[in-house]
Amino acid sequence: MFKTIKILFLSLIFIAANSAVAVGAKASPADKITEEKIENIDVVETPVTNPKAIEEEVEKKQEKIEEAAPKIKPDNKSGTESEKVEKASKTIDDLVAKTKETVEVKPEEGKLAEDKKEENADKKPETGANAVTTPAEKTEAEAPKVSVASFVNGEGEISVEGVTLSKNLLAEIYSPRDYKTIFFDGKTPNDNFKKAMELLALADENGLSRKTFDLGIINKRVQDKTQSEDNIAKTDALITDQVVEMIELIGNGHVIPEDLKLQTYFTRPVRVEKPSDVFEQFLTTKDLNALIEKYSPKNPQYGLLKNALKAAIITYQGRRDVRPIEYTGDIVVGQASGAIPEIRNRMGGTKIINPAVKDTIYDKKLELKVKEFQKGHDLDDTGVVDKELVDLLNTSDEVHISRLKVNMERYRWLPDKLEPLRIEVNLPEFKLHAYKDGKEEFTSAAIVGRDEHKTPIMSTKMFQMVLNPYWYVPKAYAIRNMVPLLRQDPDYIKHQNFSLFRLDKAGWKKIDQSEVKWDGITEGNYNYMLRQEPGNLNVLGPVKFAIVNPYDIYLHSTTEPWLFTNKFRGYSSGCIRIEDTIKLGEWVIKNGKVDLSNEEFEKLYKVYYSKDGRALPNKPELSNKYFKLKEPIPVHTTYFSVLVDPATGVPDYLNDFYKLDYEQARALGL
Repeated sequence: MFKTIKILFLSLIFIAANSAVAVGAKASPADKITEEKIENIDVVETPVTNPKAIEEEVEKKQEKIEEAAPKIKPDNKSGTESEKVEKASKTIDDLVAKTKETVEVKPEEGKLAEDKKEENADKKPETGANAVTTPAEKTEAEAPKVSVASFVNGEGEISVEGVTLSKNLLAEIYSPRDYKTIFFDGKTPNDNFKKAMELLALADENGLSRKTFDLGIINKRVQDKTQSEDNIAKTDALITDQVVEMIELIGNGHVIPEDLKLQTYFTRPVRVEKPSDVFEQFLTTKDLNALIEKYSPKNPQYGLLKNALKAAIITYQGRRDVRPIEYTGDIVVGQASGAIPEIRNRMGGTKIINPAVKDTIYDKKLELKVKEFQKGHDLDDTGVVDKELVDLLNTSDEVHISRLKVNMERYRWLPDKLEPLRIEVNLPEFKLHAYKDGKEEFTSAAIVGRDEHKTPIMSTKMFQMVLNPYWYVPKAYAIRNMVPLLRQDPDYIKHQNFSLFRLDKAGWKKIDQSEVKWDGITEGNYNYMLRQEPGNLNVLGPVKFAIVNPYDIYLHSTTEPWLFTNKFRGYSSGCIRIEDTIKLGEWVIKNGKVDLSNEEFEKLYKVYYSKDGRALPNKPELSNKYFKLKEPIPVHTTYFSVLVDPATGVPDYLNDFYKLDYEQARALGL
């Protein structure tokens, strides 16, 4: 518009000058001065938005033009010249009027018009992509950004609503932006704010705590229209911190709480390496789910758990008011019970049972559903509605949701690509899985540590096979279990094929058990070592598979094979007993490049066991032999207590016999 003003005034000057030439054959010195004056007239270059100011400006220009125009005295003899002067004057008047029309801002278009200020004070301007900004006023979309500098760079720890924020991260993000707010224009939430709320709303279905990412806190702060710029800055910083924390937790997981007292031996993968980069990706992405997927664990079970979690959240929202089932005794097929309608509903019934209808008979169709449910929750699938089943049915949906979440968390502890050749022992399954080329080649039942002697969660490597192994009794085990036995029966050492050593200045010295008065032995003065010799009395059996770890944990065979017939197999002191050690041994020999033939390996079992699997009398002349794996085999011990069937998407809830699901969910606030 201002170019138009300039051109019109130049036109005025040009016409005024030409008018002077038109009424005289040649310009006098006075005419030249007039032309110079015209050339020096100022032109409107800057915005003038007040209508009154516009009128005053135009009048000034009109006076200057008229003053500079040629002062020609009309010749009485010539009416033509007089008419030309009159015509030129009229042209100037017309152009001045036209200029006024061109530059004048109409009241409805000028937001800062003096006579419209009050009328427009209550109008709510549009923000975002649809906002229209006029020269008369900056809309809220262009409102000055609030500075977060004083808050972010303040002394000491910074927090908002009890949430401690990362000063270094915030400085890294806000510094390139001159410490201006990202989610607010002035005090108004912008499009970035909307995107952040959409992201944080996805925390629950991605296995994170609703309490950690509480949208209610943010919305409450935003809805407070009286909040100061300082509070706007704090809210902006809180949102920034939460956006980064959410994606970082999805990728890297939480720090394992110390109060879990969980023994671990693995290095967590770092999927989010530079949090500030993730934040920039958040600002530019058009697909929040794709951003989440980019940093999520890639194990297929993680995705299946996430889908199961989404379904569980929906189910929970649909039946919050379900009353518990009362247990009045076991129910078998053919019996009637008032609990049957609700049990049928819990087993997947879609219609609400009318209490007036006598649908209380436990029939065969429902029994099949009960057996399927029992099997899917690691119970004996007897079909009997017993107390164990009723207690499980009364378990709240929130417990199932938290179990799904903590199992998702444990997949964040594993690398996205597991080794094609590996061994996995999943503790709640009591099972070993052997993989080659990424495909499962065989499984074997396993016995793992009991609750008071938990098997650690580890990602390590098998490096050695030991045939006819010694068993060196750990000090803690000896004090807790062996010393009380030896007080009662000192000959236990000889009967179970143990050797006894005492530590002195020269080192470990073999001694006779008669030299020790076991009644006076305590943890403080125990300086002995018990070693069980190779043979079929040795608790490790014929073979031991050594793995790298600081807890003296290894895989081995056993002299108590009957324990593998039990469904629950948490009996050991931490080590992992394998049922099919012949198959595992041959697999390790082949894939670990061990210099040992299968025939030589199998000969061991002819020494230890008869054809029907019974242990043979001990042969003390056996000596232990060590075989190094030329290619160490990765071994993962895991605690996945919920496994999802890829074919059906139905989760199988295993026995959380370490109570780790509950403790971890509590510690993480899930």
